[in-house]
Parts: sequence; structure tokens; C-alpha cells
Amino acid sequence: MAKKHEHYSSKFPDVEFKRFTVSESLRGHLYIFKTATGMFSYQQIDLGTQIFIRHMTIPETPSILLDLGSGYGPIGIVLGYESP
Repeated sequence: MAKKHEHYSSKFPDVEFKRFTVSESLRGHLYIFKTATGMFSYQQIDLGTQIFIRHMTIPETPSILLDLGSGYGPIGIVLGYESP
């Protein structure tokens, strides 16, 4: 039976901690994200997130943004960069 890896925030995660850098061009801007083992899609931005970012509507008026508990935050970071 395959061993299940725990999430990095588990009390005693069974995954060795390693840092990664993910570089991705999103909406015409190069973003560099710092990630770590145990996070969702830590070695690349997953296809669903890429598609969501490509097609999301950016508010034209000042807005409040809350990006909570969503991995290393590519959606919130792109919204924060592009939103006034």
C-alpha cells in the first residue's frame, strides 16, 4: 500500500522539507514564487490555476483582496499586482 504524504502544516509531516522556485509568465508578467514540499503543486503552477488566472476578471476599481489558505498564492499575487 502506498504511503500517504501529509500536508506541510500537519503536526508531524512525513515529507522532507525542500524549497523550490517556480517561475511563470502570467498575464504578460513574469512571476517568481517560492514554494516548498508538501504544498499543492509545489514544482509548477497547475493547469487549472493557470487557466483561472488567464481568464479571471480583474476589478477596475479599488477592491479588497483576501487570499487565505490557498497554497503559495499565485492567484492572489496576480490579482494584487494587476488590481488598483
